[in-house]
Amino acid sequence: INAEYMGKKQSPETDTQDSSELCPEEKVKAKKKPQEGGDKILPGGKVKKKEESIVVISVSQRQKRKCTTSVIGLDLFGVNLANAAKDFKKSFSTGAAVVKTPTGKDQIDIQGEFQDRLLEIFPKRFPEIPKSSIYVTEEGSKTKTPAYDED
Repeated sequence: INAEYMGKKQSPETDTQDSSELCPEEKVKAKKKPQEGGDKILPGGKVKKKEESIVVISVSQRQKRKCTTSVIGLDLFGVNLANAAKDFKKSFSTGAAVVKTPTGKDQIDIQGEFQDRLLEIFPKRFPEIPKSSIYVTEEGSKTKTPAYDED
């Protein structure tokens, strides 16, 4: 390949390039590298923030008096969702399954209203999850309130 065509001069003086003298392609690659903190740059210059590591417990009503309890975000702490669902099945003597949400994330759905009992067993079963990372959503609202009061 012709070196002049690529925009590089070949001479003994330019063999050792400074890092400040990058070709345009290398400058673009350097810009696109993710910054510290886990942020990712998408095409078009948009920055995708790292997902917040929180666990959200919510109760939703199915029919009349039937409820389901959803646990979202356990996988962000390295918890195996299938094993956790199996553990919830045994603890609550009810059905529980790992379900994909429309956004593509996995969550555990438990048949019945077990929000209070989940909050009791969480510190014992999952000590790796800090209490400050567990939130509860109220029926009909999208606001997340901390599950445990700060001591």
